[in-house]
Amino acid sequence: MTYVILHHLKSSTVQTPAAVKVELLQLILTILDDPVVSRIFGEAGFRSGDIKLAILYPAPPMPLLS
Repeated sequence: MTYVILHHLKSSTVQTPAAVKVELLQLILTILDDPVVSRIFGEAGFRSGDIKLAILYPAPPMPLLS
């Protein structure tokens, strides 16, 4: 999944939008790499490394029970 973030650059005569493509997966992994985020997750009882592994290698879906 890709999100496009628009940032308007201001100039004296014309405003030109500049688009930056961000892969959602890479954005999430980068946020989880932040030491402050990692510390907060740790205080809540989670490990950023475990969350990153779950994102990179999700468990197969469980079959529905009838």
